[in-house]
Amino acid sequence: MSAALKGRKLSKEHCAKMSVRMKGTHLSEKTRRKISESNKGKKRSLEARKNISEGRKGMKFSESHIVNMSKSRIGNKVSQETRDKISKTATGRKASALARKNISRAAKHRKYTPEGLAKIKAAAMLRAHNKRLKLGLV
Repeated sequence: MSAALKGRKLSKEHCAKMSVRMKGTHLSEKTRRKISESNKGKKRSLEARKNISEGRKGMKFSESHIVNMSKSRIGNKVSQETRDKISKTATGRKASALARKNISRAAKHRKYTPEGLAKIKAAAMLRAHNKRLKLGLV
């Protein structure tokens, strides 16, 4: 865009014509990189972030896309700080009946190593012991 046109407000009709003209065209890798660089470091206003959020709500992903998103998370290490934040947020949260049912169904199909099973049993025994202590039965 020339310097003379920079900052000029375009009419709705003109914007519509440009939109139709640009449909189906693809930006070059170089152009995409330039746009990316120019957007890096920009702080978006609260209103802009809200608009982006609203626009993304209700998006439907294909089954293959969901699988690919899941695969992309494999091997990502979460810092202890993040784990603590997640734990703090989830503490005291009650799962709905449907959520408990889904968790149970998923757990029935899990495969555990002997060491993993030993850990689970030890934790269950400790919980039971602590509960008995709390009730004054021990």
